[in-house]
Amino acid sequence: MTFLFLLWSCGAVLSAESVSCLPARCAAHGPAVRADTLTGQVTTHYPSGKIKEVATYAHGVRHGRATGYRPNGDLHYDAHYQHGEVDGPFRLYLNGHLFREISYREGRYHGPWVAYRKGRKTIEASFAQGQLDGWYYDYYYPSGRIRRKAFYRDGTLVSGESYYGKDGYLQYELIKAGPNNPRNRLLEQVFYDQSGRVIRSKFIDTFPVTTYLFNLLR
Repeated sequence: MTFLFLLWSCGAVLSAESVSCLPARCAAHGPAVRADTLTGQVTTHYPSGKIKEVATYAHGVRHGRATGYRPNGDLHYDAHYQHGEVDGPFRLYLNGHLFREISYREGRYHGPWVAYRKGRKTIEASFAQGQLDGWYYDYYYPSGRIRRKAFYRDGTLVSGESYYGKDGYLQYELIKAGPNNPRNRLLEQVFYDQSGRVIRSKFIDTFPVTTYLFNLLR
């Protein structure tokens, strides 16, 4: 489902399933062909005539590099496919800047997941087989200071989350309970002053631990 959402969000990506018959100019200047026999480099165009995508196909599905362009001619995305699935780096561009840089394996997130804003990192995460696995960082823009960090293993938050102020000091932590917490909820919120001293804490039981990061796709 993550893969499908990404294709939808990219807009100009043309899935093999949506190509039942390609016009002559999209198929190496030859006659229209069936999608399930499409092999080789294929260039699709917008109604204006500008290039929409240049992609390599094998037997009707993308297999190799695919490069997409926006209607104004700007680079939209650059990706690599294996047998119809994104496999390798996927780079998405916005207004001439790298916007997302995502690693895939067989159509699932696998490896670094990085979001950018005007050339600066805003989110950095790590995935393994479609699951969050490793450190997640959320950065302030434009300073690049850490705003939030957490550590995941196999899609599960390991211990808790840490939140930092714009000045770089730890503001508070959400601490996850241990194995005696079958509902898997964050139970304690601990606040710190700028010297790192605990100033107060409170117990909560309404903040569920999930693998969904609320701003991962911003």
